Amino acid sequence: MKSIGKYQVIEELGGSATGQTYRARDAFRNREFAVKILQTVPGLSAEAKERCCGHLAACAELTHRHIAKVHDLGEVEPGIFVATEWRAGMDLRRFMQENRDLPLDQKLAVIAQVAEGLAFAHSRGIAHGDLKPSNIFVDAERDVCILDFGIAKWLAALLEAGSRPEGLVANYLAPEQILGQPFDARSDIFALGLMLYEFAAGKYPFSGDPGLIPREIVHGEPEPLRKLDPQVPEELEQLVARALQKDPGQRLQTAEEFASGLYVAAQQVRRGASAAVAANPPAVEQPVVAPIVNQLPPALTPEPVIPQPAPPAVLETGAAPEIAQEVPAPEIPVAAPRVRERPQDADRKPPRPWSARSYAAGASNPPSASTNPGKQRVAPPAAPPEPPAFQPPQSFLKPAALPPPPPPPRASKTTKRILAAAAGLILAAIIVSSLVSRQNLRASQNKSHAVTPAVEATAPVSEPAYAPPPAPPEAHAPKRAEPAPDDAVNPEASAKQILNGPVRTLWESGRYAQAMALVSQVLATDPANEDARTWKKKIREAQAAEAALK
Repeated sequence: MKSIGKYQVIEELGGSATGQTYRARDAFRNREFAVKILQTVPGLSAEAKERCCGHLAACAELTHRHIAKVHDLGEVEPGIFVATEWRAGMDLRRFMQENRDLPLDQKLAVIAQVAEGLAFAHSRGIAHGDLKPSNIFVDAERDVCILDFGIAKWLAALLEAGSRPEGLVANYLAPEQILGQPFDARSDIFALGLMLYEFAAGKYPFSGDPGLIPREIVHGEPEPLRKLDPQVPEELEQLVARALQKDPGQRLQTAEEFASGLYVAAQQVRRGASAAVAANPPAVEQPVVAPIVNQLPPALTPEPVIPQPAPPAVLETGAAPEIAQEVPAPEIPVAAPRVRERPQDADRKPPRPWSARSYAAGASNPPSASTNPGKQRVAPPAAPPEPPAFQPPQSFLKPAALPPPPPPPRASKTTKRILAAAAGLILAAIIVSSLVSRQNLRASQNKSHAVTPAVEATAPVSEPAYAPPPAPPEAHAPKRAEPAPDDAVNPEASAKQILNGPVRTLWESGRYAQAMALVSQVLATDPANEDARTWKKKIREAQAAEAALK
């Protein structure tokens, strides 16, 4: 089994322009890691190698939920190895291909996690420089992590050493990187904007042959998102347009702003979907409810209650009271207990303690007929008793007044004296220390005066020499020579018009040789033209970058 230092290789994951990546296991810690071996070239200097290793060590200090943690760095016979934590899942390229029908708000949430990880790294002064879908991993819970922080510095060192590594992909590089300029945090924002466009629109923003993609990134403009999908919010289209600006100064400046804009756009998409559902609610079939049929058993079915007979006529007013005749009371059938609909009602609760409310409720209920004996003595109805005076429930009564809180304990005289004595001692110590420091300072000064008295006595006091007032700048400043007329340049088209017109058009179309010829004509006429020198430098960088990509 092949091993890389202390790591035992399980399988080879693939290669890139910077090296090979393996899935390996650390037998001592019983953990799996993704180990990448960075290839070296003979032209790579020791200073550049040390500088790249220092940058990799700084990247190993990044600890964030959306950044793959670097656990180990070292050197083996093939080159430098970087051991990163192992994450199960798939890269963003495969995730985008398998989730084309994912709702837009969920797509934005995935890209926003990448922006959060970049914002943390940028706050530590570290830019990725080689951000692409194969360097972003998505697990089963759609948690995102960014891989290969610090690898772009190693790739830049290989290019400076004259190496042309195979597998270099320029589809997600910023325009300044294609032109050979150093990358920074804004370059990562451009690459993330390309991936956001590709995920939201379902296609890469630039079209053409693979060899012409770098030129399209520098000069081309992608098709607006709302033209491809009218459901895309306008704020999201503006956010993508700002992230894909060619000039880094006009681009989104922070990944934190990018992440917040993505979350706001996702919220707008959700609100729009909710409003559409509310406007056109889906048809729901109403279930057919069967009529409720009394299916109680015969033993529990309540029997009809026979009404009681009317009481006898009331005695005439003023008549002497007579003993009522004993009339046998009719038999009242007792109804069977009624089945309650709620099971909690069947549990009899214990009687509540006496209160004014329960007393009033009990007095208003007449005695039940079932409490009378077998023969009932019928008496003339008397006047209804007066209800007892209303007493408010106990919960309405004012609570008893609480005793006032005890006063805070007062410091005793002994405690006050101790505190005053401590404060006096501290003040005395401060005064004594200041006096001692002053005496030491005076002693050191007297000693220095005693050592060099003669020098101070003989040293003459230098007085400032008289300086005449400066002459006004107009008196000595030479007059500027008037610019000589330029006979070599066409009088109808000045140098500035040539540079901003034909030269710019040829440069944007990729015809660098013709643009250089016009700039050379301007420099031949006016060698001190700064604009022409700037254009010459810019055209040379573009030619060099195009030659390097070929």
